[in-house]
Amino acid sequence: MDFGEFDYKSCYCEENVYRLCCFNEKFESLKYLGAIFISNLKKCVPILYQKASESPETRPVFWDYHVIFIFVDDDEEESNDKNEYELTSFPLKKWKVIDIDCAFKKDDGELMTFDEYTKLSFPTIFFLNEQIAPYKPMFRFVPKQQLITEFSSDRSHMKKKTDDEEGFEWLAEPPEWDLIYKENKGNILMSHFVNMEYTEVGYLYNFEDILTLIN
Repeated sequence: MDFGEFDYKSCYCEENVYRLCCFNEKFESLKYLGAIFISNLKKCVPILYQKASESPETRPVFWDYHVIFIFVDDDEEESNDKNEYELTSFPLKKWKVIDIDCAFKKDDGELMTFDEYTKLSFPTIFFLNEQIAPYKPMFRFVPKQQLITEFSSDRSHMKKKTDDEEGFEWLAEPPEWDLIYKENKGNILMSHFVNMEYTEVGYLYNFEDILTLIN
């Protein structure tokens, strides 16, 4: 799959995934798709094989959060209501992952499944290190329809206050497309989606939950 055809802006993974999940014609016919927000209570999660690393295989990038796109493309899968499903509705090997920021590509050109992505990005041996163990990832799965209705961000988390006339500078240049902002929701990216103590959006899983599903 050619990722070059997708809308992309570095450091704005949540908007990249939102546009991929909700606006891209390639995936509009799929029934089961959504976003996974990855973070933890410390808002500091190490992820291997990220393009931002100088040595992706051995040196993780510590993100405050990261967002990936996942979907099930098996037409044989059935559900009573396509709007009511969660990560555990299917085996993890059924979910395919698109992470444009991931440096790893399979030799056969196929997308990684979620179980493969988890093993690659968060190897269990990595968290045996007592210094890294407190930074285990947590995962929030948000199905497409809920992502459409709930997600809202004014990008203020990417602004740094300054003393000049404008009053701020961007930590990373923002995308050219319009804000994904809803007046009735406000700026809730960090408080509702990244904050892993908030339980009213999507489905939350800790690292051990995911490992159990893999094994």
